[in-house]
Amino acid sequence: MEDPVVTTLTVGLTSRKQARALCLGAALFLIGVPRAPAAVQFLEGDCEGEFSLRTEAKVAGKVGNGDAAELLFHYADERNYCALKVAGNALTLARVENGKAIGLGSAPVRLTGGAHLLTVQRRQWRVNVVWDDETVIQAYDAGSAAGKAGTQNLGAGIKLESAKLQPWEPVYYTDDFARAANSSELWKTLAGKWGLEEIKGAFGSNRFSWRSQGEGPNLCSSGYWFWDSYKCEASVHPSGATSIGVAAFVRDKANHLLVRWTVRTSDQVGEKQLVAVRGGRETVLATKPGGYVANQWHSVRIVATGGRVHGSFDGRPELSADCELFGEGEIGLFAEGTAQFDDVRAEAADGFRELFGSPGPRELKEVGAGWTAKKGGDWAVYTKSAPGTGVSVLGRADWRDYVYGADVKPGGSAASGIVFGFVDEKNYEALLCTAGGLRHVRVREGNETVVGECPLQLDTGAWQRLKVDLERGVARCYLNDELKLVSAIHAELAGRVGFRADGNPGASFDNLVVWFHEAPTDTAVVFEQFTKEETMNSWANPAYAWREAGGVYWHLGEFFADARVDAQLAAVNSGQGSLQLCCDGQQPNTGYTLAVTREQGKAKFALLRQQQPVATGEAPAAEPARLSFYREGGLVAATVDDEPVVSYYDPQPLSGRRVALAPGGGLGTGTAAADTTHLFDDTFGRAPINWWGARGDWQVTPRWPCDDRWTFFGGLQSDAPMLWSRRKFDGDVVFEAWLAQYMDNSDDPQIGYRHLGNLDLAICGDGRDVSSGYSFVYAGKDNTVVRIMRKGQVVAEEKRPEIMVKAMRLNVPWQRHWFHLRVEKRGGNLRLFADDKLWLKYTDPDPLPGGQVAAWGYRNGLMIARARVWYEKDAGEGEPPVLLEQASPVEGQWQVDAKQLGLVSDFERNTNGWAPVPSAEAMQVQLAPAGASGRCLKVTAPFSGGDMVVMAGLKEFDPLKLGKLSFDYKLDPQAKVNLYAKFGADYHVVLFSAPESPGEARPGTPAKPLGKLDNVVADNQWHHAEFDLAAAVQAAFPNRPDIRAANLSFAGPRDAEYLRAGFGGNYFGTSFCVDNVRLAAAPGTTVEELKAVAGAG
Repeated sequence: MEDPVVTTLTVGLTSRKQARALCLGAALFLIGVPRAPAAVQFLEGDCEGEFSLRTEAKVAGKVGNGDAAELLFHYADERNYCALKVAGNALTLARVENGKAIGLGSAPVRLTGGAHLLTVQRRQWRVNVVWDDETVIQAYDAGSAAGKAGTQNLGAGIKLESAKLQPWEPVYYTDDFARAANSSELWKTLAGKWGLEEIKGAFGSNRFSWRSQGEGPNLCSSGYWFWDSYKCEASVHPSGATSIGVAAFVRDKANHLLVRWTVRTSDQVGEKQLVAVRGGRETVLATKPGGYVANQWHSVRIVATGGRVHGSFDGRPELSADCELFGEGEIGLFAEGTAQFDDVRAEAADGFRELFGSPGPRELKEVGAGWTAKKGGDWAVYTKSAPGTGVSVLGRADWRDYVYGADVKPGGSAASGIVFGFVDEKNYEALLCTAGGLRHVRVREGNETVVGECPLQLDTGAWQRLKVDLERGVARCYLNDELKLVSAIHAELAGRVGFRADGNPGASFDNLVVWFHEAPTDTAVVFEQFTKEETMNSWANPAYAWREAGGVYWHLGEFFADARVDAQLAAVNSGQGSLQLCCDGQQPNTGYTLAVTREQGKAKFALLRQQQPVATGEAPAAEPARLSFYREGGLVAATVDDEPVVSYYDPQPLSGRRVALAPGGGLGTGTAAADTTHLFDDTFGRAPINWWGARGDWQVTPRWPCDDRWTFFGGLQSDAPMLWSRRKFDGDVVFEAWLAQYMDNSDDPQIGYRHLGNLDLAICGDGRDVSSGYSFVYAGKDNTVVRIMRKGQVVAEEKRPEIMVKAMRLNVPWQRHWFHLRVEKRGGNLRLFADDKLWLKYTDPDPLPGGQVAAWGYRNGLMIARARVWYEKDAGEGEPPVLLEQASPVEGQWQVDAKQLGLVSDFERNTNGWAPVPSAEAMQVQLAPAGASGRCLKVTAPFSGGDMVVMAGLKEFDPLKLGKLSFDYKLDPQAKVNLYAKFGADYHVVLFSAPESPGEARPGTPAKPLGKLDNVVADNQWHHAEFDLAAAVQAAFPNRPDIRAANLSFAGPRDAEYLRAGFGGNYFGTSFCVDNVRLAAAPGTTVEELKAVAGAG
């Protein structure tokens, strides 16, 4: 029901339960009832709607027995008002009606000398009191007439000063930082340094971010002091930061609540934390192991409401704690070190839990038959205590899209259950336990109708758990956590919640819980300019998701689960059209059809199941209206402007996966959009928190450097940029993406691209190696081949001289084109489409299980405009593709062996100067254990397709003098490496474990064969290798006694087909080890010569 509580700690002088336990204590209220005002200082304005009333309580050094002060609100006259009294080391809250005081709450406080900040938060159905940064009273009160607000000081010891009345609305705030680079007035820097960053470009989305720039703690805030009961979320890309977070109820840098997340490193697992910072001192309220991965996008969220604080990390609620501190304040962003922030959103958060275990005034409003709270020992229940129909409700009138549950024991009642969408006693809905089972009823203007019913045998003497889940026009009704009914409701159904019982007294209720659906983040945001560009219509214009066939338009999507179509119903006087769900994709009207007929300002609807009528309805439609047609489980329904017009429950739901539209009757594809809960759709208009950039630098960047106005999401600076979904998908799946090459050779006036082709996708992958599942290569091998590969093996292929025709910058349509790649997996049947053309298909007799999807390229930069995944099953999230081992620092140099004349690297103390090539894609080089004792050098690929390069760190040397090479090695079976050295202008290769590859090259330079190491064994065991370098050089350069060797290194071959993308070896985590590397010197070589080569002299 709530977020899980992990290592919780209650913070504050008075917990919420303690404060409520003080409510309505007779003795307390006898001394605490406010007196009728005498000399009130009224504020300007009335107490209308919701508001916060703040003042300072100035307390003298010594407070006398008669000293008191009152903060008044809803003041109508001296017999009708609300008051908070400060006196006798206590706060007392009461409402006075017709001269009679009704106690609402009380709490002890310390009236020490000085100023104390005091706030009364008046909300629709409750009143909170915040004293000295702590919520000390939470009372429930349905509200009073507007009235005035003011203060009254009774005695000289306590004075209320500087009172102000602040109107309040539920929090709603968003910031994507899309503004001028020098504009930062919305955020206040409280610690460290902050600044706005912009990627230049007139036409592009998500070009702005907010960056922490200080090396130490950085904190900034935005919003208002009176914000309360909200959640705040931000996307964060930590680069140098060791911790990131979001804050709530920010007063200043020394007073706030914080959700903090620390980085995961090789020696630290990292932590998720809830932290209260008060007076600069930190108290950790809850903690859980698990840090974030650096240099990737993440999301962090804090929820602070009702005396509870919750923390979510990458969309998963993981921490909760009780905390009464602060109760109000601004939102904040936090980073210790450098990090980018984007897509900040704050909005109202509400929720409620009632266990009926505390004495005091009930927050429930009772209508009809009487009710009472009963308590005994360790139990407490709420019971209807009189015959007839009784309803008891609580909450806000604007509550919508919530989940509400409670325990119900029907007892002898005719019907009992939970109430939701309560407007008044004549307008609400209820889920009731009856003698015949479970029933959903709707009360409108006092008339009750049955919406849905599930026959059951219920034990009326036992507790039953009822729950309703309201979302997007659907009510899901549960009994004991099993879904029993699905009903259509008004899409904007709003109202309070509560209980109802009919007939005899005795029905009991307990454990009332309300929580709210998270508004989904729209990841399919399209920059407006893109919708106006013809070359982007295929992914930016919703109308292009429909394809016409025989007068019917089929949506491209595959709707594996529930389906929904929203369309504008134009104002026409005649015509017919239809929306269709769950069709077979071959013929229309094979699923559920909503036929629309227009005549005389009305829209008439007929719902058909495989062409058989099952329900009808109508609605006035003289003006344009919004029509929604949806299926959820067995419920098939339609609404017009959110009002249900037709519904049908199918006990045997159809299984078709396609959606269609027949235009007419005011329907057309131009305004129609289809959706399903089993769709993942991303246009990268927001921070890409749903993806892992496994290889390449993935940022918003211009697609064409010659025209930097147009920016898109892309991966650069890699042999094989790879972008993995974090989510895993099981069963059947359709993955489509709109891809293009980055123009990486803008100096070339004709072609503009160094390597044409390789717009590639992968499905059923492990999130690390694109060769681990099915890979789909479009325009591979220099734009000559299309392939389907299974676990790295080609299973289907088509070759052509040119896949992408006239691929050059001079061909403007190609230059601006976005290629629509689509792959489908249905059982073992695989298909690959490009721009709606079926290129390849393959049937796998042994289909692979599900996994993650990826977009990837090879030897080019990859741009991606949109990605969509239609999936059968959500299989959770995969692990991030990162190594946790720590690289060793590059230290030392080769050792000079003066006795046996040579250079040695034994790696006992340091790396002896061996090092990776400095780059964004450097291999991980570390010292590792070698057998029972000693250490070796270990080289590991931190991503799929690593180059495995490690440089020996030697100066240029004479291979005829240092010509005997030997070393010990331990090879992973998948490690594909060779030995390289540069002689003059050319690289030469000594084959080690990589296959011989014609044209094999080190970066940018052809490598020529020099020799081969014999009897190489790759079994993760230690072996010894020797190579006569001097003899090989003499054979290759017979007339060059002056030849010199440089850049001695191990590396993977560059031109072996797709090896640098992780096909055929060098997968993520693949490693090899070397030890006791020796270059033996020829007789006559001096120690000084050896030192010069080693860099020691």
